[in-house]
Amino acid sequence: MTDINTYAPPESVVATESENLTIGGWLRFYQITNYLSLILGTILVICMPIGLFLIDDLFEKELDVVALLLEISPSILFSFLIIKVIKIRETHIPAKIKKYIGGYVFMSLLITLVLRYLYSLELITDKPTPTFLGDIIYYAIWVSYFKRSKRVAEYYRQNI
Repeated sequence: MTDINTYAPPESVVATESENLTIGGWLRFYQITNYLSLILGTILVICMPIGLFLIDDLFEKELDVVALLLEISPSILFSFLIIKVIKIRETHIPAKIKKYIGGYVFMSLLITLVLRYLYSLELITDKPTPTFLGDIIYYAIWVSYFKRSKRVAEYYRQNI
Protein backbone atom coordinates (compact mmCIF):
# COMPACT_ATOMS: atom_id res chain seq x y z
CA MET A 1 0.00 0.00 0.00
CA THR A 2 1.31 3.43 -0.93
CA ASP A 3 0.90 6.55 1.10
CA ILE A 4 -0.66 9.52 -0.68
CA ASN A 5 0.03 12.99 0.56
CA THR A 6 -3.35 14.69 0.36
CA TYR A 7 -1.92 18.05 1.36
CA ALA A 8 0.44 18.39 -1.62
CA PRO A 9 -0.69 20.40 -4.64
CA PRO A 10 -1.51 18.45 -7.82
CA GLU A 11 1.46 17.69 -10.04
CA SER A 12 -0.16 17.99 -13.47
CA VAL A 13 -0.58 21.31 -15.18
CA VAL A 14 -3.58 21.53 -17.46
CA ALA A 15 -3.79 24.28 -20.04
CA THR A 16 -6.99 26.26 -20.03
CA GLU A 17 -9.50 25.65 -22.83
CA SER A 18 -9.05 29.11 -24.31
CA GLU A 19 -5.33 28.50 -24.87
CA ASN A 20 -5.97 25.28 -26.83
CA LEU A 21 -8.93 26.58 -28.85
CA THR A 22 -8.32 26.57 -32.60
CA ILE A 23 -10.36 27.45 -35.64
CA GLY A 24 -12.54 24.51 -36.62
CA GLY A 25 -15.87 23.50 -38.10
CA TRP A 26 -17.62 26.06 -40.27
CA LEU A 27 -15.16 28.75 -39.22
CA ARG A 28 -12.34 26.63 -40.71
CA PHE A 29 -14.47 26.05 -43.83
CA TYR A 30 -14.94 29.82 -44.19
CA GLN A 31 -11.20 30.35 -43.79
CA ILE A 32 -10.41 27.71 -46.44
CA THR A 33 -12.92 29.15 -48.94
CA ASN A 34 -11.28 32.54 -48.56
CA TYR A 35 -7.85 31.00 -49.13
CA LEU A 36 -9.13 29.27 -52.27
CA SER A 37 -10.73 32.48 -53.54
CA LEU A 38 -7.51 34.40 -52.99
CA ILE A 39 -5.30 31.74 -54.57
CA LEU A 40 -7.48 31.17 -57.65
CA GLY A 41 -8.03 34.89 -58.19
CA THR A 42 -4.30 35.58 -57.91
CA ILE A 43 -3.50 32.78 -60.36
CA LEU A 44 -5.98 34.27 -62.81
CA VAL A 45 -4.44 37.74 -62.46
CA ILE A 46 -0.94 36.32 -62.96
CA CYS A 47 -1.90 34.16 -65.93
CA MET A 48 -3.85 36.89 -67.73
CA PRO A 49 -0.78 38.86 -68.93
CA ILE A 50 0.85 35.61 -70.02
CA GLY A 51 -2.25 34.72 -72.02
CA LEU A 52 -2.37 38.21 -73.55
CA PHE A 53 1.28 37.86 -74.56
CA LEU A 54 0.90 34.39 -76.09
CA ILE A 55 -2.56 34.72 -77.68
CA ASP A 56 -3.21 37.83 -79.74
CA ASP A 57 -7.03 37.72 -79.89
CA LEU A 58 -7.74 36.58 -76.34
CA PHE A 59 -10.07 39.53 -75.77
CA GLU A 60 -12.09 41.23 -78.48
CA LYS A 61 -12.03 44.75 -77.03
CA GLU A 62 -9.43 46.58 -74.98
CA LEU A 63 -11.69 47.09 -71.96
CA ASP A 64 -12.51 43.37 -71.69
CA VAL A 65 -9.29 42.83 -69.71
CA VAL A 66 -10.18 45.67 -67.36
CA ALA A 67 -13.72 44.31 -67.00
CA LEU A 68 -12.43 40.88 -66.01
CA LEU A 69 -10.00 42.36 -63.50
CA LEU A 70 -12.77 44.50 -62.01
CA GLU A 71 -15.09 41.52 -61.78
CA ILE A 72 -12.66 39.40 -59.75
CA SER A 73 -11.15 42.21 -57.66
CA PRO A 74 -13.77 42.14 -54.81
CA SER A 75 -13.15 38.43 -54.21
CA ILE A 76 -9.39 38.87 -54.11
CA LEU A 77 -9.42 42.01 -51.96
CA PHE A 78 -11.92 40.90 -49.34
CA SER A 79 -10.58 37.35 -49.16
CA PHE A 80 -7.17 38.82 -48.37
CA LEU A 81 -8.62 41.13 -45.71
CA ILE A 82 -10.61 38.32 -44.07
CA ILE A 83 -7.63 35.92 -44.08
CA LYS A 84 -5.54 38.65 -42.50
CA VAL A 85 -7.85 39.00 -39.46
CA ILE A 86 -9.65 35.67 -39.04
CA LYS A 87 -7.00 34.12 -36.76
CA ILE A 88 -6.77 37.15 -34.46
CA ARG A 89 -8.60 36.21 -31.24
CA GLU A 90 -10.08 39.56 -30.25
CA THR A 91 -13.67 40.50 -29.54
CA HIS A 92 -14.01 43.04 -32.36
CA ILE A 93 -12.97 40.61 -35.16
CA PRO A 94 -16.46 39.13 -35.90
CA ALA A 95 -17.82 42.66 -36.41
CA LYS A 96 -14.85 43.47 -38.64
CA ILE A 97 -15.47 40.35 -40.74
CA LYS A 98 -19.14 41.38 -41.04
CA LYS A 99 -18.02 44.75 -42.40
CA TYR A 100 -15.74 43.02 -44.89
CA ILE A 101 -18.57 40.76 -46.08
CA GLY A 102 -20.82 43.82 -46.48
CA GLY A 103 -18.04 45.65 -48.31
CA TYR A 104 -17.66 42.71 -50.66
CA VAL A 105 -21.38 42.71 -51.47
CA PHE A 106 -21.45 46.48 -52.00
CA MET A 107 -18.30 46.55 -54.15
CA SER A 108 -19.50 43.58 -56.21
CA LEU A 109 -22.86 45.26 -56.85
CA LEU A 110 -21.21 48.54 -57.79
CA ILE A 111 -18.80 46.86 -60.21
CA THR A 112 -21.64 44.87 -61.79
CA LEU A 113 -23.58 48.10 -62.38
CA VAL A 114 -20.53 49.79 -63.92
CA LEU A 115 -19.87 46.79 -66.18
CA ARG A 116 -23.52 46.67 -67.28
CA TYR A 117 -23.25 50.35 -68.20
CA LEU A 118 -20.06 49.70 -70.19
CA TYR A 119 -21.81 46.78 -71.91
CA SER A 120 -24.77 48.99 -72.84
CA LEU A 121 -22.32 51.42 -74.47
CA GLU A 122 -20.76 48.43 -76.29
CA LEU A 123 -17.36 49.11 -74.76
CA ILE A 124 -17.04 45.53 -73.46
CA THR A 125 -17.98 42.29 -75.20
CA ASP A 126 -19.53 40.14 -72.47
CA LYS A 127 -22.59 41.09 -70.48
CA PRO A 128 -21.71 40.81 -66.78
CA THR A 129 -23.51 38.08 -64.90
CA PRO A 130 -25.87 39.36 -62.20
CA THR A 131 -24.48 38.09 -58.92
CA PHE A 132 -26.53 40.28 -56.60
CA LEU A 133 -28.88 37.53 -55.41
CA GLY A 134 -25.95 35.18 -54.74
CA ASP A 135 -24.11 37.94 -52.89
CA ILE A 136 -27.16 38.65 -50.70
CA ILE A 137 -27.45 34.94 -49.86
CA TYR A 138 -23.70 34.82 -49.10
CA TYR A 139 -24.07 37.85 -46.82
CA ALA A 140 -27.13 36.43 -45.03
CA ILE A 141 -25.58 33.02 -44.40
CA TRP A 142 -22.20 34.12 -43.13
CA VAL A 143 -23.36 37.12 -41.12
CA SER A 144 -25.98 34.99 -39.37
CA TYR A 145 -23.28 32.38 -38.72
CA PHE A 146 -21.01 34.96 -37.11
CA LYS A 147 -23.97 36.21 -35.02
CA ARG A 148 -25.19 32.82 -33.74
CA SER A 149 -22.25 30.44 -33.74
CA LYS A 150 -21.08 29.01 -30.44
CA ARG A 151 -17.65 28.36 -31.96
CA VAL A 152 -17.31 32.02 -32.98
CA ALA A 153 -18.40 33.08 -29.47
CA GLU A 154 -15.83 30.75 -27.89
CA TYR A 155 -12.98 31.58 -30.24
CA TYR A 156 -13.39 35.36 -30.28
CA ARG A 157 -15.05 35.54 -26.82
CA GLN A 158 -17.98 37.33 -28.49
CA ASN A 159 -20.27 37.13 -31.50
CA ILE A 160 -21.16 40.11 -33.66
